[in-house]
Amino acid sequence: MNLKEIQDLHQNKQKQSRNQDILDVFIWPNSVLSCIAKIVPLDGIENRREFAKQLLITMQYYNGLGLAAPQVGINERIIAVTITNESPIVMFNPKILEFSQAKETVEEGCLSFPNILLQIQRYKEIKVSYYNQFGQLETRMFQDLNAKVIQHEIEHLNGTTFLSHLSRIKRDIIVRKFKKQARILKKLSIIYRKQRHEVTEKE
Repeated sequence: MNLKEIQDLHQNKQKQSRNQDILDVFIWPNSVLSCIAKIVPLDGIENRREFAKQLLITMQYYNGLGLAAPQVGINERIIAVTITNESPIVMFNPKILEFSQAKETVEEGCLSFPNILLQIQRYKEIKVSYYNQFGQLETRMFQDLNAKVIQHEIEHLNGTTFLSHLSRIKRDIIVRKFKKQARILKKLSIIYRKQRHEVTEKE
């Protein structure tokens, strides 16, 4: 990741404030990403429809395939996912009921780990139960990319990330690389705030 890419990432972060429906995505190792999310009461799903909309908009804004509520600071079992050849959906209290025997290793990214891509092994097919935004229980089979995205997002609900699939050595390498990027972003953030302050004083 070069300096230009890091600057672009930081500038994109600043654009969030222009749209109230775009939520802040928390970056690892924020502690919210290690918490086990709480079950959403069935009579509370209706009150969370606006949040469900914001979760979808945020996911699409960042070109993500999925996004879990803990990633935007809400410790509840809610995920937004893109579904191949369908409209994106929001799942409340998703639960994997069955796994296929077949697995596949594919490249994965994560909005909480900008510019990090990992080879992760996932089940090719899963059976999932969840409540939709109208409080109705649905049970569906998901295959291939759809299955992998849902597995990834449910891990966030359980307080873990795709780093848990790596060996200790590989995980340490990724952690060092990511922390280096985080330090650069922090410096850029300080510079950005200083420039904004100087501009305001001149006005």
